[in-house]
Amino acid sequence: MSILHGPLHELDELASVLCDQEISPEQAARLEELVNTSEAAEQYFLDYVRLHADLCWEYSAERDRHAFPAIAGVLQPADGQPLSPATSAYPKKLSGNRWLWISAALALSLLVSSALGLISYYHSRVFPREGTRGGNSLPTYVARLGRTSAAQWSDGGAPQEGGYLVAGDRLVLRGGLAELFFNGGASVILEGPVEFEPQSAACGVLSQGRLTAHAAGRALGFTIRTPQASVSDLGTEFGVAVELSGCSDVEVFTGNVEVHPGAAGPGQRLRAGEAVQVLSVASGLPHIVRVAAGSQPFVRSLPSNPPLAHSAARLQAIVALNPHLIHHYTFEGENLGEKRCDHRGNLPLGELAMRDGRGNGAIDDAATGFDATARALRPYRASYHGNTRGVALQSEAIFQPPKAMTVELLLNYADPGEARQGAIFAAAATRASRRDCGFLVAALDRGQIAVLLDGRARWLESGSSLVPGNWYYLASTFDTEGGHTVVNCYVANLSAGQRTLDGVIRDQWVAGAPSAGPLGIGKGFDGEIAHAYPWSGALEEIALYDAVLDGATLQSHLDALTKVPPATARSEATK
Repeated sequence: MSILHGPLHELDELASVLCDQEISPEQAARLEELVNTSEAAEQYFLDYVRLHADLCWEYSAERDRHAFPAIAGVLQPADGQPLSPATSAYPKKLSGNRWLWISAALALSLLVSSALGLISYYHSRVFPREGTRGGNSLPTYVARLGRTSAAQWSDGGAPQEGGYLVAGDRLVLRGGLAELFFNGGASVILEGPVEFEPQSAACGVLSQGRLTAHAAGRALGFTIRTPQASVSDLGTEFGVAVELSGCSDVEVFTGNVEVHPGAAGPGQRLRAGEAVQVLSVASGLPHIVRVAAGSQPFVRSLPSNPPLAHSAARLQAIVALNPHLIHHYTFEGENLGEKRCDHRGNLPLGELAMRDGRGNGAIDDAATGFDATARALRPYRASYHGNTRGVALQSEAIFQPPKAMTVELLLNYADPGEARQGAIFAAAATRASRRDCGFLVAALDRGQIAVLLDGRARWLESGSSLVPGNWYYLASTFDTEGGHTVVNCYVANLSAGQRTLDGVIRDQWVAGAPSAGPLGIGKGFDGEIAHAYPWSGALEEIALYDAVLDGATLQSHLDALTKVPPATARSEATK
């Protein structure tokens, strides 16, 4: 009687049936399933087979001592006649030890081959999932789903972690991260929202969203196809993004890739630190444009039990409890109305194009946020004439700034890849006239944090610049008295693991006061009060308060983003 319980008990019984060569197809299928549930189950199975082979060895030795002729029968040809000296491949006279070796080797080979063959059989096939494949033939898998992080799949679902994918399986990841391992040796990290389809052991199709691919060694030549381009690996790590605007971005982190526009366009080689954007055109092949690296915040690794998981949700909960909160934008929701609503006040946001048009782009309302578990807004800023072309949001009603105010954001800055001298990027702004304005959170040229409250005055620059591709916690306070305002600005580089606020502007008096007017989110206003200066990057959390929050309060908000929860801290300490 077996003393095992649960799956191991069933595994033990099925392994016994296999070794007795009496296993049915149904039992073999169940054995496949059990063996591949974990490394421990696979090891138990192999140990069982090896033990059985050892016992066969011992039994054969004992049988030889008492019934040697029975062993000789193993080497009879198919017609049942004994091997003759003319047909035998073995010496005419074999010692007893040689016969023992042949018998044991045959038994061991049979059993171990059965075991390894069963595992190989499992790894060389995949059972069709409902709605994906038909017919009697069993397709060969091309990739396996690895770990996930806060993954939110479409209603069609997806295989469990460790599940296998065949060519043509369509993965729709609404949020979070998922890792794929291709049979050819490459690995891919999908970043929701994303639509992806593995086509072969060395190729996948990205229809929408972002991914990072790592292909080295035997994975050389791994290819990612998009509607605009084909990206072939030359031994490297690279990121690919397909925008809603109809363009593909490619950035190389290490090694080299070859980018082909369209299906058969001439290739262009990219090296580490280089990036391009492949733009669709009305006729002919898509056009390749060189851009600066860092324009897309690619996720290059999955966190292991991430201590910052759901950190944005913790910040949202703290912000919502503050009695001075007057407007709150989280960009979360099931539809555009929910994503663009004001969760505290009455300033819903609407989409609008910049002064000189959209620039063939669109807002990404489902961009991945700081911790890959929350959604963010990514305004569109055109590659050329970026100050006045793009798409962003603005309140439908007039925003009246209070005399004491705090603006708090989670934001990501992306280098726009244009001639940046004189460039302006506005995250939150208002404007009533050429003079009366309120660039509450803005960046200049190469990402220098700045504030402007009087159109005739100089920008108040912090001396601190944002690093392209990094996420930041940023808070600005405004205390207006008469025609002047005291400004403070605090920042922390979240991507760099900064856990203490850095006061980059401290008690600076500036001319003017934040003006009333529509509240631009991800945009500003030029001197003629026309829409301009779209933000380059993503905005995740924006909160406005009718009070100057002190440094201790703002630090507590940063702590919600960066402090490890007690349960996670205990778990990490025990590793």
